[in-house]
Amino acid sequence: MKKKYWLILLIIIIAIGLIIFYKNGVKDSKSGNNKTSQEIVDYILNISSYEVQVTVNVTSNKNKNKYIIKQRYQSPNTNMQEVIEPSNIAGVRIQNDGTNLKLENSQLNLNTIIENYNYFTIGYDKSNI
Repeated sequence: MKKKYWLILLIIIIAIGLIIFYKNGVKDSKSGNNKTSQEIVDYILNISSYEVQVTVNVTSNKNKNKYIIKQRYQSPNTNMQEVIEPSNIAGVRIQNDGTNLKLENSQLNLNTIIENYNYFTIGYDKSNI
């Protein structure tokens, strides 16, 4: 009978030791997706190119519109937005190569080029992030 108690006590001690070892090991582990928020911000601010397809919902007082837009960016200042849906404006594309802005509608075969286009944005200060 005493052997059973000692065996159960030994198993409990080993289990508690494994739990403590596991928790301490996982806390210090850098494997997986364990980045700090500053590392994530730095990564986002240093992206040199990306391509994304987004769904944009626009709600006004009278109606709701859903758009699917594909956007591409390549450093330093080349970007493109193209409307995928709704079908009545699909194919509308806005391209900026850094100096010229090109607006085109593939359905209506219309192109407009604005030369020496000065791109403007609301500035941000990296030190505040």
